[in-house]
Amino acid sequence: MEVASLKETQPLRRALEQAGARVTTIGEGGGRLGWIPRSYGLLIARRPDLVHTTLFEADIAGRAAATLAGIPVVSSIVTRRMGSSNDPTRVLRHRGCDWPTSRMVLPRAMSAGSMR
Repeated sequence: MEVASLKETQPLRRALEQAGARVTTIGEGGGRLGWIPRSYGLLIARRPDLVHTTLFEADIAGRAAATLAGIPVVSSIVTRRMGSSNDPTRVLRHRGCDWPTSRMVLPRAMSAGSMR
């Protein structure tokens, strides 16, 4: 298993590596604008069978990069910030980004939630 992180988090990195995962940080330099091309480059280099994204920013970057690379992608939305924000325009902006990229994930019939 390989975990690609947008931001460096040493405690998480250590825990994942101790569990046997390969960890790559792709968020260094260039900020958010560079996340999609760096994610794409990593996916082209590694050619995984599946990409699983989680958390809002990783969902946006990972979905786009995986789709461009021709790799199936599934997403888990586990953040509370988007829905609990006191700024209604922030929620609308997030949904405006989330909606088009959410169409890039595996079809509903293929998702774990609908498998029987």
